[in-house]
Amino acid sequence: MRTDNINLEEIFIKNHKLGFSYRIVGNKEYPPVLFLHGFLGHSLDWDKTISSLSKKYYCIAIDLPGHGNSNNQNQLDNLWSFDSFSQNLSELVNHLGVKPISLVGYSMGGRLALYFTIKYPHLVSKLILESASPGIENIDDRKARLQNDKLLAKKIQEQSFDQFLESWYDLPLFSGIKNHPDFPNLFESRKKNNPTLLAKALDSFSPGRQPYLMEKLAKLKMPVNLICGENDKKYLALMNQIKLKNPHLDLKIFKNCGHNIHFEKSKQFAEHLLQVLSLTTHNKS
Repeated sequence: MRTDNINLEEIFIKNHKLGFSYRIVGNKEYPPVLFLHGFLGHSLDWDKTISSLSKKYYCIAIDLPGHGNSNNQNQLDNLWSFDSFSQNLSELVNHLGVKPISLVGYSMGGRLALYFTIKYPHLVSKLILESASPGIENIDDRKARLQNDKLLAKKIQEQSFDQFLESWYDLPLFSGIKNHPDFPNLFESRKKNNPTLLAKALDSFSPGRQPYLMEKLAKLKMPVNLICGENDKKYLALMNQIKLKNPHLDLKIFKNCGHNIHFEKSKQFAEHLLQVLSLTTHNKS
């Protein structure tokens, strides 16, 4: 969803070897920031954020498997797991020569970002998690979540995609998002995805397939920043739980906002990110 003209180098790349597409904006001499969007999204979801950051940071935004331009089934065969996606992402970071990165992940992208950071901590200098979970602790609950996501994945393919999207954004965690003036544009952008590939992504990257990472999150050496919206009661409770167990982590709660902060409060989100990243840059120097 394009909103601003960015007068810096901007490159769209479809990497056939790694299987996913990505977008680069900014000067490679700047500190690198890599973005992972959420379910139903694509790299352009970060447009407003990147517009604010790219004058100081080298911004890389990935299309997650089955989303955006990462939509070639033949090239996605080795990406449908947390482990294989993380391996390919590490190859991309090494290929671009931008390590270590500040890593920003939202929702599904946040869970992938956390997994990646735990597996490749030397590649990450700062981790920023927006409305993201460290996983499900109870094994039976994890199995139940996977079964639920499998049913939801089936529903995506069997019912009208518009109907699925309407029901998705009626979920309590997205409370108020339909009242946002840009929501019609967001909704239209979601319709461009392939429902079959989205179903595969929902199953493959379900929290039911994700190991519980709370203890490993606590042991990360780099700064970790948590972000959530106060109207997203589920993730507000979860983030407060993480903060309680890890008092050293930074938690920012956005007022009058639900699950998708970088969409609902784009200006404030970008300002907060700039502040967080400047502290990281300062600490490294």
